[in-house]
Amino acid sequence: MLALKALQQILAGSSLRLIRAFLVLAVGSTVGWVILASIGRAVTLRGLLVDRDPPVERITFRSMLGLSVLRALAFTGACVLSLGALVVIANANSQQSDSFAGAAVFLCLGLVMIIWLAWSALNWFFSVAAIFVAKEGRKTFSAVGRVAGLCADRPGAIFVAGFWFGLARITAIYITGMFSIFFIGIAPLGASATLAALIASSLAYFLLADFFYIGRLAAYLSISDWPVEPPVALVRRPLDSGPFDSRHGGHLAEPGILHAGVDRDELILSDLSSGDLRLEETPPSE
Repeated sequence: MLALKALQQILAGSSLRLIRAFLVLAVGSTVGWVILASIGRAVTLRGLLVDRDPPVERITFRSMLGLSVLRALAFTGACVLSLGALVVIANANSQQSDSFAGAAVFLCLGLVMIIWLAWSALNWFFSVAAIFVAKEGRKTFSAVGRVAGLCADRPGAIFVAGFWFGLARITAIYITGMFSIFFIGIAPLGASATLAALIASSLAYFLLADFFYIGRLAAYLSISDWPVEPPVALVRRPLDSGPFDSRHGGHLAEPGILHAGVDRDELILSDLSSGDLRLEETPPSE
């Protein structure tokens, strides 16, 4: 509490300047990230689509920029909602007794987790939608709808690809963390050597993360190229539409394909008994 009071007194005279500087820095960083992310995504997907027939000659940068803007807005919204949840829970704690403090903390953590899970899903949709912007030249929201259709058509393949590449990335994070702990606390290295080892391990992780990310995009691109199997439809034909097959009781329209039918010459289907049947000679018509 004393540290918080000291921080409050330090920022009492310059809090407005700090807020302004933070807003300017956040807006500038967001705009720069949107531009660089759009350029990098377009270059990456153009490299993945270079061997297609016909080759992709031009990628719509405006749609790619729109997807990056949606990703930035989703991240900003998640941050604002998380901050709002923390403020609401803090105000509720100040007005309640200490017995509700633990429940409020767990509620806050649950809300923040739900918010960032929703952001993760939206960010995934906007990231994969760049494939259809590059491959099919779709607009921003049309590409997002195409991703939803792909998930509905092939949910198993999408899940398996995302799971294995996500597991590989988590493994890379774990190994990098273990190396960092080893270099900082266990290895007998100096300050400069430790810093160099941390930078090298971080660069190795960034290399692996980019490799896994591009591999996941290539997997999704391959899944989107799979041909869609047409549904099998039953073809109905008239009863006298072909020669009758006496072995199977159907008409053969094509070799090897049976169509159910009824032999009109079969006497068992008649409502007359055998004694009532009369053979009459009909004079030929002129």
